[in-house]
Amino acid sequence: MMGIATLHPSYGLYWVDYSVCASRLRTSLERMMDHFSVAKTRIQKKDPSKLGKRRALDLSARIDMFAKKVGTTEHSETLHALRTIGNLGVHSSKVSQAAMLDTYQLYERALEDLFKDRGESTKDIIKRLRAHR
Repeated sequence: MMGIATLHPSYGLYWVDYSVCASRLRTSLERMMDHFSVAKTRIQKKDPSKLGKRRALDLSARIDMFAKKVGTTEHSETLHALRTIGNLGVHSSKVSQAAMLDTYQLYERALEDLFKDRGESTKDIIKRLRAHR
């Protein structure tokens, strides 16, 4: 998953700058939305002067679209909380060590839940791996 690749630099920067960590985490959220094929743009419908033109969607709107796409708002609160910390990293320098640790913990739980393979048991995976000898 592309989002994980953009998250790794965040870990490397943890001891250097919490705001940069948060910023990279926000980028990872964007890539997760890409992974789930959540649109990046929308065709303008409301403003008559811009009718039919494309406009970029912000991460908040994409998270809302993600909830509609997967048919549940179960992860919306989590993803919006992560986005908020990411925004702090991008737009200010007010990200603390405690906030970053909480953010990593919350993101880990969200990733586990969103990407766990519900159809395959641990034993099945072990069996498949042993076949590679």
